[in-house]
Amino acid sequence: MQTMRTACQASIGFNGSAFELDALKWTQTSYMQPQSHTYDRFLFDPALGNGIDGSGYTVDRFLDDLIARYGGIDSVLLWPTYTNL
Repeated sequence: MQTMRTACQASIGFNGSAFELDALKWTQTSYMQPQSHTYDRFLFDPALGNGIDGSGYTVDRFLDDLIARYGGIDSVLLWPTYTNL
């Protein structure tokens, strides 16, 4: 397994330097990161608006739900184009 790992790393020129970039340091402590879609009903309520200028988004309700489910999160991945792949 270690031999295969070393060979794979060598084949792509991997040297681990990405882990030292200041812009990516946050990823090393972001353990709980749920994925959500911008049309998630805990995050967006179409009865409250159409999304223009933030209307319709219920961020507090979304975060309250994540706290109730998981005890909180470190970050969230919002994926607005998932269904258009």
